[in-house]
Amino acid sequence: MLSRLRDQCLMIGLCLVSMHASGQEWKVGTRWIYEQMDYFPDGIDEYYVLNAGKDTVINEDTFLIVREYILSDLKDHIDTAHLKNYLVKKDGDQVLLYNPAQGSLELLYDFGARQGDTLTIWNGDNFYDAHIQIVIESLDTIDFNGVPTGAQYIRTIAGDGAFSWEGRILRGYGHESFFFPVYGAVDPPPGGRFLCFENGMISFPGQSACDLVVRRDELMRPGIEIFPNPCTNEIRWSGEPVWQWSLYSSSGIELKHGEKSAYIPMTGIPPGVYFLYLTEADQRRSRAKIIKL
Repeated sequence: MLSRLRDQCLMIGLCLVSMHASGQEWKVGTRWIYEQMDYFPDGIDEYYVLNAGKDTVINEDTFLIVREYILSDLKDHIDTAHLKNYLVKKDGDQVLLYNPAQGSLELLYDFGARQGDTLTIWNGDNFYDAHIQIVIESLDTIDFNGVPTGAQYIRTIAGDGAFSWEGRILRGYGHESFFFPVYGAVDPPPGGRFLCFENGMISFPGQSACDLVVRRDELMRPGIEIFPNPCTNEIRWSGEPVWQWSLYSSSGIELKHGEKSAYIPMTGIPPGVYFLYLTEADQRRSRAKIIKL
């Protein structure tokens, strides 16, 4: 009996480990979203987004084409001035970038590196090609989204001075603030708080995290509840009326708007996916993805 129980516990443990490991695979559809630090604060929320849209093969190696862009909270506007593509290959514990200028693979992450290890990292920038050396100062296991997750604390020890990388790397996800080494000549640097990760198998901080990306810790002010979702012919929420609201199509076209309302009619709106923006009297904004049946 004890032997059978031990075997069952072992199998459960192996399954949990397997689920956690497979949940961190990077594949087409994987997304990372960071809070964007504003160079010129203008009251508009912006997000730093990395999206693995498709893959490609170079020299018999398969790479994810990861697109980087800045997403504005204003009508889902994509800042085309910041569009970049990276060729990313996740090989076990290592994350490699393809350097087209050199025709070589360059290291970005080594989730298996140990305390005291030094790593040579490529910044991923084809325009400003640079390498830095970082040291793994310490290791830790943290509670990340309810799951014990390995963490590496890193520090830059050598480079050309323009780029650096500090802080904490989360095993299987990436850096918790800056996905790539940071260009230090700008203040503040791009990137920020790690808001969302999903790969089709896991997502944080919730099952719809990347569909409810907002800058603040609260997704919605208490009392505003725009669910159930999917909706049919109306959207209602309890509490005080919202100051302003706008409903947009997935292509960014405004379909409806109103003021001081706790009710949005969805009649006449065909089935599909939409984005709802709510602005409160204190100018705090929230966004949610709406599915109309």
